[in-house]
Amino acid sequence: MDDFDSGLTCGERLLLCGLRVMAADATCVDLRPSFERACGCAGPAAFRALEAFVQQLRIHGRRRIAVAPPSAAPPTADEALVLEAFACAQADDYQGLDARLARLTGDEPPGALGAAACLVAEAFGMSGLVLPVRISAGWPTRRPAAPPPSVRPPPPPHGHARWLARTSGAC
Repeated sequence: MDDFDSGLTCGERLLLCGLRVMAADATCVDLRPSFERACGCAGPAAFRALEAFVQQLRIHGRRRIAVAPPSAAPPTADEALVLEAFACAQADDYQGLDARLARLTGDEPPGALGAAACLVAEAFGMSGLVLPVRISAGWPTRRPAAPPPSVRPPPPPHGHARWLARTSGAC
């Protein structure tokens, strides 16, 4: 895992390594402990969520995804798209997440795919593993601005929780 491109963050390298090993159906006894070391008590959940992401991508994908073998090769274009999707999930950019997942699957992404990405991204974020939003060719060069405070819904009354609506149920 230490031989990856130095331009990637620790979180991106861990995510890419996990994706490659799981996509190749390879057995790696060091992968799960790597998630546990990196994410602490959230490591097992992040590992299982990444497994769910790979399984959902296999089930619902309508096109072949280019994944490099578990080695020190630079990320493929599809792997870079996966990294962007997880970065969008960590940045709470759900429209960007849906757009990237739609490009990966070649169809409307299922909710479980986005939910798995959000779970991994949240576990990484809580552990300080940053997944920067990198803009690849063909994507807008700026992110959408946050709505002004007056447009946001008022906070829920004390003792009541409210879930904010997500785009297309991806997360």
